[in-house]
Amino acid sequence: LKTKTFDKVLSSLIAIRNVMSVSQEIKELPLDDFFELGLLDPVVQCLKPELNSQCKEIPEEAVWIIANASCCESEYLSSIAQTGIFQIFHFYLANEIYESLFYNILWTLANFVTESIQYRTLIFKEGLFQSIFKISSLVRKTQNRTREVICWFFEACMFSGNFPVPQLEENILSELLFYVRQDLPESTMGECLCGIASYLSKKFDQRSRIMRISQENLEPVFLKIIEKKAPTQTTPILTIFSRLTQGNSFEIQKFYSPLFVKVLGSFIEGKSTKDIILALEILSN
Repeated sequence: LKTKTFDKVLSSLIAIRNVMSVSQEIKELPLDDFFELGLLDPVVQCLKPELNSQCKEIPEEAVWIIANASCCESEYLSSIAQTGIFQIFHFYLANEIYESLFYNILWTLANFVTESIQYRTLIFKEGLFQSIFKISSLVRKTQNRTREVICWFFEACMFSGNFPVPQLEENILSELLFYVRQDLPESTMGECLCGIASYLSKKFDQRSRIMRISQENLEPVFLKIIEKKAPTQTTPILTIFSRLTQGNSFEIQKFYSPLFVKVLGSFIEGKSTKDIILALEILSN
């Protein structure tokens, strides 16, 4: 990794990636070895923009490794942050020509935003959210992995809790509300629904949150989704209905129909305890 021969650097990165691909289970990845052997800094050095113009495969392999390494304990995540990785990511996200790197960069950032408000604040101050919103506006109508991971990133932000500035939450919600109206893959739609469910489930300003979603007139979209009974969408869409119908007779009138009640009944007869409870909550409301 420390040589200046591109083919040797690339071969080393591929070897590390292969070792870190031995398992689909995060807990089985050799993350301790990666950090304890001092591989982090050399891999981050391979992400330096000047290498991209000479061998674009090197940054692609390096960011894939960093994305996997970011599925780590807090102490190691701090080590990654201290390498200046956010400044490097800002350079790439601000340039559309590096789209091949976006997926793993966003994956890495999602791991950071779910860790703590300190990382969310740091990412915000580095201007990364602005770049991500710009990318989102460019890929909204495309069918590619970048759009899918952006939806997952926004869901991770909503799930994680507090935001550095209130407007950031509203901007992310607006993106999710746009995407939930689109024709998305099942799992991606599930991520968007999870993000909206997290927004509605926060304990503060619940009434204003319910009214914020109600004014979007998404009832036809939500009803269509719940009727599909897609596994990755069931719990979040039931959560959304449960929150929207709490003490809200106007919303109940918009949702209620014999078919809706029948669909809820099918969930009550299902095997998921959580979904059964949510369906009962909606009927109780």
